[in-house]
Amino acid sequence: MIVHMIGNASFRPIGDGTGQPAIDQAIATFKAAADRCGEFPDFRFSNGDIWAYEAVERYDPALFKRIQKLIRKRQWCVINGTYTPPDEGIMTDAGWVRQFEIGTGYCREKLGVIPKVFFSPNARTLPGFLPDLLASLHYKGMYVYLPDWPESLPSPLFRWKGPEGGEVLCSRIHPAHMTRSDDLYGQIMEAVENGSLMLGHVPCPYGLGPWGGGPTKASIEYLRQHKDAFRDVLLKFSTYEEFMGEAFLMSDSFPVVEGALGPVGQENPDHRCTEMRRKQMRAEVAAIHAERIPNQIADKARRAGALVKAASIWKDLLMAATAPVDGSSGLLDREAAESLQCRAETNARELIHEGMVDWLVRRNALSHHQQFLVQDMGAVSGHGKLSWVEAVAHLDGDTWGTRVLTDQQGQSYPVQLITDTSGAVHFLTKVPLNADGRFEGLIRIPGAMDSLATSGPDAGLRVSRDSLGNGKVAVASAGNGRLTLSHEGPGVSSANPLQLAFTISGQLPDDSKGGLSWDAWEAVESGPLRAAWESIGSHKNSRIHARVEVFAAERRVKFELVVDWNCPESALDLVVKRDRTDRCPPLCGLAKGGYPLSADGKWHPFQSWVVLDKTADGWTLLSPDLFDARMTDDALILRLADNTKPAPGTGSRSNSGTTSQRIAMEWVMGVGKDTQALTPKAWSMIVKPAVAWSYDGMQRPAWGNRPPPHLWGENEKRAIKDGQMRHLGTASS
Repeated sequence: MIVHMIGNASFRPIGDGTGQPAIDQAIATFKAAADRCGEFPDFRFSNGDIWAYEAVERYDPALFKRIQKLIRKRQWCVINGTYTPPDEGIMTDAGWVRQFEIGTGYCREKLGVIPKVFFSPNARTLPGFLPDLLASLHYKGMYVYLPDWPESLPSPLFRWKGPEGGEVLCSRIHPAHMTRSDDLYGQIMEAVENGSLMLGHVPCPYGLGPWGGGPTKASIEYLRQHKDAFRDVLLKFSTYEEFMGEAFLMSDSFPVVEGALGPVGQENPDHRCTEMRRKQMRAEVAAIHAERIPNQIADKARRAGALVKAASIWKDLLMAATAPVDGSSGLLDREAAESLQCRAETNARELIHEGMVDWLVRRNALSHHQQFLVQDMGAVSGHGKLSWVEAVAHLDGDTWGTRVLTDQQGQSYPVQLITDTSGAVHFLTKVPLNADGRFEGLIRIPGAMDSLATSGPDAGLRVSRDSLGNGKVAVASAGNGRLTLSHEGPGVSSANPLQLAFTISGQLPDDSKGGLSWDAWEAVESGPLRAAWESIGSHKNSRIHARVEVFAAERRVKFELVVDWNCPESALDLVVKRDRTDRCPPLCGLAKGGYPLSADGKWHPFQSWVVLDKTADGWTLLSPDLFDARMTDDALILRLADNTKPAPGTGSRSNSGTTSQRIAMEWVMGVGKDTQALTPKAWSMIVKPAVAWSYDGMQRPAWGNRPPPHLWGENEKRAIKDGQMRHLGTASS
């Protein structure tokens, strides 16, 4: 009797009871097997966990190349061809097919082999259609373990026949495919006693498990030392495929078995398994529809991404339907499996939605006209006839592309895209308002008869790691969150800079105990209409998110702060230093006017504005928020957040606990002369324009685009009555 000693290993792809990550198990096991192959040239190793080869290729390329060489030397045998060990209780018919499609495809492309032997050692039942599937893939045979069902097998070797006539040679593994020690005497003797005397060959898998491991050096040396030690038995290093090749020569003499294998008639399935199978089926239905989407996407880059996403969907589902290596009910990692099912179904539905959007965009390529309306902003903006607007355009899943923003007369206006994602494009623009505070325009694709879009003004925006500028104002970084604001441009007699610093409890910027730590400023927008910096400051468990914006051709700098202040013993202040201290004291504003802020060191409340200098290049602070301020000999200190209790006689306000607030302020140059207009200007910073959207798409005639029906003028209406545009009249009805 020739005993085929088959070195193998087994592990599962999702979390296990040992707590060791499955990828680490795979890498450690494969590395040990490759080392054993190098030490013992006659040793052979078999494994069929295709997901593990994929993980090794990604995380240990050097080991993967060693495995490829061993496969070419026929010292390493790849079996199964399924991506993961399937759990027959959860796996559906479609899942079985995808198991082999993905697994054998990877083996062919990356390993240069096509497995011809299937072995699912952890399965307790096998579906009756499996022989037809294996026969269609030209498999030579398969191995079954089935320790709970030995009495119904007519022979250790038999032919398994499917309902459509497909047939595959099967060999039963006994006593087990894993071993618990390096002494293999009991494993060998049981395999010989249950082998086929007529064939004269018997398989005997070995290797530590079930959580990875594989053949050890001691077990290999045991087999080499006892190769001829058993009476009438010859031990031989072999593989699953080699034994199946010997058995295939006598396949006609083995009995035939039909139907499903395993105790399929006596089980009472756990309701949790039934629930997981129901979720698996629902997710697989979505995956089947989703895998058709990539071929319908026209853009090559998006199609490649969709193909990768479609493959990942099925891999998640196959991972979720993995059989446990210890033979349990399949619920060892129920939470992990359910999370994989949910992720796969979500990705599938997203891919289906992407395909629908792509189809709609291609079908309605000329129909994306959208009305753009700005309402109720002119009366309070204080910026004249032109107003800055941030808005979101919903373009039926499309990106901005070549679209333009125009008024109804065709005059175009510059647009800066902030986020350009499919379906919701966030943009910034500057448009004129009429006497009623309205602007009506169109977002549309330009047609053949449209005049060329006029470009926006030369913004002159400059963005670097150290400065922002637009030719009128400049912002420079002085390190650790400190900023310098200055006036620039031709004919400037004095830079008149302001020095700004965030400090703790009124400490001056040059105080080494300021206590705030700031990240470097990062440019997040670079024009053509606006440039912006962002940075994060921290103090103990408090956090400040700061954003600085400079607009094209405007003499103002905008600050947006999100302050989460959690320090009960200190306050957050903004210290402002200016070079000109001899002109006049700062003028603080309230709703009914303003008053000078004396340098008495006491806290005084103010709201809306602070005029530092009334000259043409003087700075004015505008803000809708209510602050406390105090003036020293050379600095203005603004209290932004305060959790401390008020000290008697200081006049400062406080609140206990955590202060979390959003603060908006603008430093504007040359507006301090007209204090009557400062309060509306400050309050306009928090008044957002009401932007309404409407969409009425239709196919345009070949001679160019026209406005949607609700914007047709007298010429279009007259043409409909004359019968020249009946198709448009029908489309609008």
